[in-house]
Amino acid sequence: MLNAFSPSKDLYHRTLIFWENDIFDNDSLENLFDNTNTDVIGFCRITLQNGSFNRIGNLKQIYIPTGGDWLVNGSGATTYNSSLNFNHGCSVENEIAGNNDKGIYISPAAVNDDLTIFIGMKNN
Repeated sequence: MLNAFSPSKDLYHRTLIFWENDIFDNDSLENLFDNTNTDVIGFCRITLQNGSFNRIGNLKQIYIPTGGDWLVNGSGATTYNSSLNFNHGCSVENEIAGNNDKGIYISPAAVNDDLTIFIGMKNN
């Protein structure tokens, strides 16, 4: 459970329910965060605590604290195509563990507990 007191602000896909229940295979999860792949796309939505404003983040865009923070730039009026810009980045990678686990940057103290992840896949 991620909350305002969590030491980590990154929610990695290995801890998400769709990983533990084998809903997606490894390739699909890797493609979800790969900005050169269009077979799997994903974005997330959350509301801020101060005013419940919607924020949209793109899982293919890297989180950059200065200028690329989806919690600052990802207004609710954002479309998927406009979220492909760097300033809607929410993707992070756990390089410390050496397992290249990717996930979503979250600031628990700034957001409500209503993270929604949308995933689209090509039907081949």
